[in-house]
Formats: sequence, C-alpha cells, structure tokens
Amino acid sequence: VGAGSVWVGQGTANPSYVYRLDPATGRLRKRITIAEGGAESLSFADGAVWVGGGVIGRLSRIDARTNAVTILPPTSSCR
Repeated sequence: VGAGSVWVGQGTANPSYVYRLDPATGRLRKRITIAEGGAESLSFADGAVWVGGGVIGRLSRIDARTNAVTILPPTSSCR
C-alpha cells in the first residue's frame, strides 16, 4: 500500500504485471507491464513501488506519480 493505492504483483518471468487498485473499491486503476522482470515482491518507498523479480534477478521501479517503469541494470551477484 502506498500513494493512495494497493499494489499487487503478478508473474515470475517476462512480461509480468503490477496492478494498481483503488483501496476503497478494489477497482483496477492501472495495469503496469514489467517487460523485463518478474513481480514476485513489491515494496513502497520514496514515492515509488520497487518490484523484485527474484527468479530472473531484476529490480524495477514504478514512479507512483506517473506510473512510469524504470528497469534497473543488473548488479553482480555476491560470491
């Protein structure tokens, strides 16, 4: 929950989706495509929804004001 919405992730591969719902009615406000990554975990902070795709190791950011998606570059794994 963040920015006046309930956020729900769906999918483990490409593409996956994040659904932005109205908390009072449960109605869909926006379906947001995560083209390069899964949507297994969601967290809200700093005006954005952070979307983790653990299966394929991607992190995406959705700007809560504009619904714009930024796919963050992969980082090297811990060894």
